[in-house]
Amino acid sequence: MKKIFIYGSGQLGINAAAYLLASRQQGIAEVVLFSPHNFKRVEGAIADLSDTQAMIGQTPGWHFKASGNVADMAESDFIFFCAGKFPKSEEYVEAAKKGIDDRLLQAIQNIDLLKDFCNNVRQLSPKAKVFIITNPVDLMTDIARENLPNQEVYGLGCYLDTARFKRELKELLEERGITVDIAAISAWILGHHCGSMFLHRGSLYFPGIDKCQNLEDILQTALAKTRSRGLTITNINAAAADKKINNGAYFAPAVMIANVMSACAGDTALELPLNRLIADGEFSGRSAQLLAKIETGRITPIRLNFTDDDTQMLKASILGQTKSRKAIGL
Repeated sequence: MKKIFIYGSGQLGINAAAYLLASRQQGIAEVVLFSPHNFKRVEGAIADLSDTQAMIGQTPGWHFKASGNVADMAESDFIFFCAGKFPKSEEYVEAAKKGIDDRLLQAIQNIDLLKDFCNNVRQLSPKAKVFIITNPVDLMTDIARENLPNQEVYGLGCYLDTARFKRELKELLEERGITVDIAAISAWILGHHCGSMFLHRGSLYFPGIDKCQNLEDILQTALAKTRSRGLTITNINAAAADKKINNGAYFAPAVMIANVMSACAGDTALELPLNRLIADGEFSGRSAQLLAKIETGRITPIRLNFTDDDTQMLKASILGQTKSRKAIGL
């Protein structure tokens, strides 16, 4: 049986587990939801999930366990890092005066937490594959990779951006009287999970694309909305009466985690963008979110044909990452 450890199991971990059951995704694994500061809340959620399995008549293949002890990470096969502190409103204001944006401020707040996590991984699960979700995900993934030089480390984010882009594109097409099923849209959003993400044009297709007028304007509008989608959700949640520390999205990111878990511990193959090291070419040794395949826990890169424009967009994304590192002294 595979062992999956979710480090920082708040809304993401619990909703990922719930989606695994509701979608009836198959897999055989012990899933440990680690939450040192809210252990009893997770324990109660898992008791509820066990009733959910019975309710839908599912023979348990996913075995969930709540943990408040990091030692339970030992001998994990796959580990997801979802933990993070969120700055206070006054800290955002002070950071803005220094030219530090919200995502970089999150990195400053959470680098030490990430390094402690990496130390635990080295000691307890030196063979585990590690997935980073905490934002700014690409920067945090690079830092984790530097602290776990002998392990496979990947970042998640452009998988979610790809889904968001398809939804935005579908809505824009419908405004123009073109009906397209989301499942019929082919596209990959690559680069980094931030403003430098870009559409890989060679992967773009939907029925009727050759007859679509003003396609370039539609694509640019869809991409702009995709880039700002996370902030849009955060701002909506921040205006709610019941204030929460984390106002970001968590349902869709939880589905992202669930699908990756299913590909790691089940018989489902999943193609998605992952922050991974680039092995060759102009950007060898650098990292970006590029297409890969997860199948029975094995992760293999998928090579896409890049146009000159794609290459320039990737270069800009990588240079932006370098500037971010310098901005916080890395």
